[in-house]
Amino acid sequence: MNQAEAARGSAKEASLQAARRRCETQLMGRDVHAAYATIVATVQDAVGVYGKHGLAIVPYYLLMADVGLELGHLKQVEEVLALSIWSLVRSAEESSAHEGETHPGTLLQRAAVCKLYGRFHAEADNYDEALKQAANGAYYASLVHGPEHILTSTLYFTLGCIFQRMFKTEQALGMFDKLVEIWYKYLANRLPLAEGKDRDDDNDDDALAHRRLLHDGNTMLLHILDTRSKVLGSGHIATGEVEYTMGLLKVHMGLPSEAKGFLDQALSIYTDALGSLHPSTIDVQSVIDTIRGA
Repeated sequence: MNQAEAARGSAKEASLQAARRRCETQLMGRDVHAAYATIVATVQDAVGVYGKHGLAIVPYYLLMADVGLELGHLKQVEEVLALSIWSLVRSAEESSAHEGETHPGTLLQRAAVCKLYGRFHAEADNYDEALKQAANGAYYASLVHGPEHILTSTLYFTLGCIFQRMFKTEQALGMFDKLVEIWYKYLANRLPLAEGKDRDDDNDDDALAHRRLLHDGNTMLLHILDTRSKVLGSGHIATGEVEYTMGLLKVHMGLPSEAKGFLDQALSIYTDALGSLHPSTIDVQSVIDTIRGA
């Protein structure tokens, strides 16, 4: 490959990455139909660059499956997930032991495939297979990050939602409890307020991944808040825990006014359930005071 061809290849890859980031942003903004149009065109271009079964195309397939699930395109989702699996298997067979099935990148892509397969099978009411796939995804993510990691927690949410669809409320709440615990620790250990303010550059993969993480956290915690409020009651201490965690999340998202709304609710619940001098109540009050003084 000469220098000109290398430059053209690099430009094509940069264009694909920019299109993927644009799709991610559209998906976070709930502009799902625009995200679908973007990812369909991007996958077609990516096939031309990487081939239909290249390892580098897997992230594009996974994003297409994510968008497809939002739109209910289950047949297409099944097809692109099958292509993803085949690409991963083929890559592992062609790689050395170090770079094969146990490589962290491969394990994380397998975790992502399993998560999407779990959602796919849940949409098809095939709950046993959905649970199996989501549990496998949690296992793969745990091998890389550990079971208490914030990224592993998204698989616990998938499992919880599957249990919820099966009307297994106790098991669903157990998964949601684990997620809230992980997110609380993650967020509480990463104050002060300004952590996320400079991380909104859509041309930066790390910044976009951080935004997507917080966006997903917002979606998951709101779902858990709604579930706990309905099952346990709006004044239950567990509901207060989610309110507190949501408040911390909004702080990280740079939304102090929204954060205060959740934190005020948490403070009221904690004060009623634990008393104003309990350490947890004092913690909530201190975050509220910090927001007011910012």
